[in-house]
Parts: sequence; C-alpha cells; structure tokens
Amino acid sequence: MSKRKAILILLGTFIGATLVVFLVLARLNWGDYYYLWRYGRPGEALVTAKEPENHFIFRYSFSVNGSTFYGFENAPKTLNLIQVGQSITVYYYPADPDVNCYCDPQARLASETTAIGLASILTSAVLSIAIFKRLRPR
Repeated sequence: MSKRKAILILLGTFIGATLVVFLVLARLNWGDYYYLWRYGRPGEALVTAKEPENHFIFRYSFSVNGSTFYGFENAPKTLNLIQVGQSITVYYYPADPDVNCYCDPQARLASETTAIGLASILTSAVLSIAIFKRLRPR
C-alpha cells in the first residue's frame, strides 16, 4: 500500500472515529446541558436529603406550575455546607423540568463539551495508532 493511501486511511479513520465517539458521548448529557444553558430558568428548590455514602450526592425538589420535580447533584467538596431543608437555586428546562441541575448551566456545558472532545480525540488517536501498526509495511 502506498504511503499516501495509508495516510488518507489514517486521517479518515481519525476524523470519522472522532465524530462518531463525540456524537455517541454527546447523547448522554450534553443535550440536557445545552437546553439548560440556552433555555433554562432558575427556580427555588429545597434540599430533601444528603447521601454522603452515595457518591456525596444531595437530593432536592422544586415546583413548576403546581407539579413537583426532583433532582440530585454530586457535591463531594461542598456537601458539608448543604443542609436538609435549605433553599437552593436550580436551573430547569421549562419544556421538561425533569431536566434540571444545581449548577451554572454554561459552565457545565463547557465542562461536558471539553470532556467529550478529549475522550473523542484520545479514542480516535488510539484507534488510528492501532490501524497504523497494521498498515505499516514490514
């Protein structure tokens, strides 16, 4: 196989794999954080439980138009500052308040995008190296 053809295969593999991995990983949480950043509204919630033994999460509930919704957040560094019954500000997506978080939606979206991007590039690089080793003339 010519060197040019091998480079084109590697480049195509890298770009294709990066896109596929990014799209698969983005389906997990990225869309929710995008909607919260773009359309999210702040709301008042009450902390309902603290579970330090369960990945340092706390649970909260809030109401929108007379319906109650629930959420939880992982807070390993600040769980000791949060008290059951405490009022907190959460962000929720008005079209589906089950999509909510106790976070800055813009910062969470940026963090999620960075993590997904790095995972995509790293996965694609490993795959490309494996293919390169198979294509390399001996």
